[in-house]
Amino acid sequence: MKRWYELYFGKTRSRVYSPAPPLGAYIVKYMIYENSEGGPLGIPFRALPNGSAELFIHLNGARVRFLEKNQRHEHAHFVAGVFDMGYPLKLEMTRNGQSFKGICITFTPSGVPRLLGITLSALTNRIVDLHTLWGPRAGSLSEQLEEASTDEQRISLLNSFFLEACRRENGQPLQEIHQILDLLTSKPGQGSIEELARTTNHSYKAIYRLFDKHLGLCPKRFIKILRFNKACHTLSTHPGIAWGELVHRCGYYDQSHFIREFRAIMKESPCHFLKTTGGNFYLNRAFCFK
Repeated sequence: MKRWYELYFGKTRSRVYSPAPPLGAYIVKYMIYENSEGGPLGIPFRALPNGSAELFIHLNGARVRFLEKNQRHEHAHFVAGVFDMGYPLKLEMTRNGQSFKGICITFTPSGVPRLLGITLSALTNRIVDLHTLWGPRAGSLSEQLEEASTDEQRISLLNSFFLEACRRENGQPLQEIHQILDLLTSKPGQGSIEELARTTNHSYKAIYRLFDKHLGLCPKRFIKILRFNKACHTLSTHPGIAWGELVHRCGYYDQSHFIREFRAIMKESPCHFLKTTGGNFYLNRAFCFK
């Protein structure tokens, strides 16, 4: 049985793998991507937030250069936390070898403290170098992944690594906020804060306090990120979708609400953006080259 599916983003090919079943509560997916033909290499772009914390490990000398608040820094292996929609961060991809190749591990909210050993709030609006976070463990893992001869071997290595992390139980303790965030991310774009409060038996104010303490973003902003990310994914996979259907799927009040939000974030209307990108602007999140 085939254990992966393939996606294309311009000249970047990616394979998406599911984690081993015991890791399903902590890891959403593995994605291995490769670009050997140029494309966005060396071109600054915005990677819009998708509401998830992710670990990136790059191979063959590939690195990512971050342009953040008039500062530049590069990393080959790093963890990216949940970013606010308006955070001023641009990226450039650089490579030393023949191709730009990397692995992205997307975590559930409860997987961040359990497998990465860091709180969600410590990652919000931050890029953390993996060697700073893990020390020698980061170098050992990246070397093993570099030496593996196939992508399937790399996925097997990652599964073994994170299963061992689960057995050690040395991550940060899970908080109540993780259950709430897991619930939101499992149904992106659906529901409101009021419905969330009823479902989790919390007051409206308690929900806000939990988000402020453990994520550093208010719940409305987080829901907006999830909703917009789902809309971009839907537009990319179904570029001919009717606006009414998109609005219904993604939790917008109406069509004008979606268009206003899209224009505010992308700086152009969704119709024009789709026309210029052909719907090809989403890999594991939406990208904007303006």
